[in-house]
Amino acid sequence: MMKYLVFKNDRTSGKSNVPGSPEDIACEIACFVEGDGNPKTAFIAYPSETPEATFATLKLVPRFAITLDAVRMNVWLKQARPLIREIEKVAEIVNNAYADISEAMEDLARKIKFSPSFEHVDLMSEVNVDAAFDDMGSPSKYDFSHYVSDYFKVKLMDYSYDGTA
Repeated sequence: MMKYLVFKNDRTSGKSNVPGSPEDIACEIACFVEGDGNPKTAFIAYPSETPEATFATLKLVPRFAITLDAVRMNVWLKQARPLIREIEKVAEIVNNAYADISEAMEDLARKIKFSPSFEHVDLMSEVNVDAAFDDMGSPSKYDFSHYVSDYFKVKLMDYSYDGTA
């Protein structure tokens, strides 16, 4: 198993990892675990025992150390990534459903208000869409990131990082 050191990548550095490489995957995992919405290009990774890693460490504290091998990379590509997409899909569906229901409720309230024969009818006071969605919840990328962090043995190394890239 190889350990990769993941560093903040200066936008002006011109450095990037080869797409699909272990270093690139380490950056992708780091972005997900970090959870700040930065693109993977906000990071650069090097195998820990290389001159590049040593040189980078002299300039900057690594943000993360991530352990990868072929099995773990395959798990990221074939299992974790698809699960993340499904978590995002469920969250989007829940958000859209909330918006659709809220809009339908507002339309109904407006139509009741402008109905001369039924403007006095109160159908909305007992309806609490917010409470229904609060109780329902949805899968959390944040919660899943803890499992990903454990599985890939992600070690946070730079506690002073401000999250901007």
